[in-house]
Amino acid sequence: MRLIPSPVTAILASCLFLTGLAAAAITPYRAIVGVETLGLSNFQFALIVGRGGVGTAIAWFALGTISDRAADRRRLVLLCAAVGCLGYAMVWFVPSAVCFALAFGIVIPFGSAITSQNFSYARSYYNATDPGRAAFMMSVLRSLFSLAWVIVPPLAGWVAMRGTPIDTFLIAVLALLGFLAMFAVLYLIPGTGIAPQRSAAPQPFRIAPERRWGLAGVTLIRCAIFIHLTTLPLTLRADFGGSLADVGLNAGVAAALEVPLMVMWGYAARRWSNETLISLNGAIFALYLGAIPFAGSVQGVLLLQGLNALATAALLSLTIAYMQDLIAGRVGTSTALLDTVTVVATLTTSAVFALLATKESYLAIFPVGAGMSLLGAGLIWGKGRQR
Repeated sequence: MRLIPSPVTAILASCLFLTGLAAAAITPYRAIVGVETLGLSNFQFALIVGRGGVGTAIAWFALGTISDRAADRRRLVLLCAAVGCLGYAMVWFVPSAVCFALAFGIVIPFGSAITSQNFSYARSYYNATDPGRAAFMMSVLRSLFSLAWVIVPPLAGWVAMRGTPIDTFLIAVLALLGFLAMFAVLYLIPGTGIAPQRSAAPQPFRIAPERRWGLAGVTLIRCAIFIHLTTLPLTLRADFGGSLADVGLNAGVAAALEVPLMVMWGYAARRWSNETLISLNGAIFALYLGAIPFAGSVQGVLLLQGLNALATAALLSLTIAYMQDLIAGRVGTSTALLDTVTVVATLTTSAVFALLATKESYLAIFPVGAGMSLLGAGLIWGKGRQR
């Protein structure tokens, strides 16, 4: 079976790779840039991320709703890419605490919707052209997004060591410039101007009752993922004495394992329900988070990345299809709900980080994330059995 059956799929895969490239360059080093390089306190960093999350919730949901009414979904994707590029460029050109706060508090939240808008466009395209494989293609495309995490974190670590961690923002700028050029090619291909399907009666904004607890479960698991993404780089540095290269190596090893695992979980979803697979991997991720405080060294954390990759591959890929089916007939709004979940996760991570993080240690944060992931898995499993 061909994973890239058309030029459109090749373009979407390339664009999602570039989106992942931008995210992979920034995410492992964002907290390091804010706290260690620019001198923000843990509380100030958490406050900036939290404030940005409030605006992001409004912006993403509005963009998702607009995309279900837009005459051409491609325009919103390009707009988000341009705004995200501007936000990353601000930090690179003017590396200061004020510019960091403006970028992450105002500009980047709008640009970061690029991933969901890209997936929303892709799902709409496959719903129209190949509906039988639409959900599977989401897992395949998500694996291309993760492929960037194999290549970029070690490269970004090398760039940070040769220059400063702020130089990683230049990688994100170049990636999004490439995205803009690549995605614009779709305008030259007939039939890619996907618009929402029109029906005589508008689809109600309604989440099925059996899905509401599942939504709560996905939110808790996403909180655990964000706690991990924010805290692990600082933990490797402060608690285990690691280097910037160690931060990139851990992210790269996990991502290298995630790529084939995402395809594997995509096939598994044809046999087992998303609820079963998501709840199973939520429990595995809780085990991984709970084991980090006992790792003892950078090498110990590195050995745990197999568990991380196994769980994260499912939790990041399968939840996309799961969330896109929450509201019938509203792919854009349903995908925007995943963005809203991400915002809740960001705010929760900011609160937990501000309460439990110290300059000396960040290990106390991981048991909280483990508890959230386990509770989320339980909620999804319980409602999945009812269905």
